[in-house]
Amino acid sequence: PLFQTCIEICKLTCDDKVIQIYLEGLEILKTCLAPPVCGNDVDPTYIQKSIKYFLPIYLKKISEFNDKQRDLTLKTLIDIFSHPALNVGELINACMDIVENKDGVTPDKQPWNILLTRLEVILRVLDEYGIDEKLWDWYNVFVELIIPSLFHQKVEIRLVAEEICVILYKFVGSDIRSIINDNANNIKPSLQKILKNRFDQVDIDLQKASGNERI
Repeated sequence: PLFQTCIEICKLTCDDKVIQIYLEGLEILKTCLAPPVCGNDVDPTYIQKSIKYFLPIYLKKISEFNDKQRDLTLKTLIDIFSHPALNVGELINACMDIVENKDGVTPDKQPWNILLTRLEVILRVLDEYGIDEKLWDWYNVFVELIIPSLFHQKVEIRLVAEEICVILYKFVGSDIRSIINDNANNIKPSLQKILKNRFDQVDIDLQKASGNERI
């Protein structure tokens, strides 16, 4: 009952337009997911269902906020999924909403702040949790969201998409090169060169690391 009460309070406060009230709701949710509020007596399915409600709210807030509140929301969102009952794939799926939208607008034509929010969340997920193919499909995310983001007119978007490409290359390897090459007609030659050089550097670093391990 305490967990349920906290969730209901969070629903009220996180929807509030007053920033101080919203931030209190953010803090309540963090506390709500930790013992003793969230103990073994709370059904994991109920936890999962409850958190899914907040994902679109937080993505919207991150795209609207500036600086401190934005960073705090982003960090909290990523930290929440360290809870054992939660599946980080749900967060990735929430970020894919602009791919699956019904208005027919492709990611490269989306408002920059909305697209940037999703790319930054995915970047943080990769940094914090890596890739787990049992939880989310990296190929689908890469082809449908990251590749189109490389065509966006906003340079900040392209830089974050580039960084995600490099991190995915560290995890996946040559498949990333192949997908980039398949989309070469749409990617600027200068960006193709940057990506190639960065992929090559990853290979060099891995070879050095492997040599050091043998030594």
